[in-house]
Amino acid sequence: MKPTEKKISDAILAIGEALHAHDIALAELRAGLLAVKTSLALYLNPSNPAAVLGQVEALETRFLKADSGFGAREAISQGIDLLKMSEKHGGSKEA
Repeated sequence: MKPTEKKISDAILAIGEALHAHDIALAELRAGLLAVKTSLALYLNPSNPAAVLGQVEALETRFLKADSGFGAREAISQGIDLLKMSEKHGGSKEA
């Protein structure tokens, strides 16, 4: 393996490890947030916590849409989805 190929391979490995670490951290954050939302819902309305969870989720959606970067992230996600679909169905037909 050439030195340049080794550097690229090492960089790809480092990126993969970093993405894996971020994925684990995000999973922990999601679990913690779900625990907090569940506790809040049970505290505010023990007889109907699902109603409170619905209100919290609606509020979260409003906050996300108010975020100035939300539209850009949504557009990027749509672009990635289109690329995946294109690859799944044969990709570009260029010669």
